[in-house]
Amino acid sequence: MADNEGAGEQILEICYKAGVKVVTIYAFSIENFKRSKYEVDALMDIAKIKLSQLSQHGDLLDRYGAKIRILGHRSLVNQEVLEAMDRAMELTKSNDK
Repeated sequence: MADNEGAGEQILEICYKAGVKVVTIYAFSIENFKRSKYEVDALMDIAKIKLSQLSQHGDLLDRYGAKIRILGHRSLVNQEVLEAMDRAMELTKSNDK
């Protein structure tokens, strides 16, 4: 694994090599919206950064045929995160795993 890959990318690669077909990441609970605005904004920023990193390293997702699907209440997520979510899903929509 390359030194510049994040922990999430490393986990995905390990899962693929181990034959895992589906990985579910529970990233943001509805309970998190009860936090302060500062904390919610920080969590949204982290989500945006991680989704952007996945999109930038799309070669890993393409190499393994990984498709990103995001479920949840889109109306609760800010526009920047929605755009990062949509970009990640669009980049991987043709992948078959």
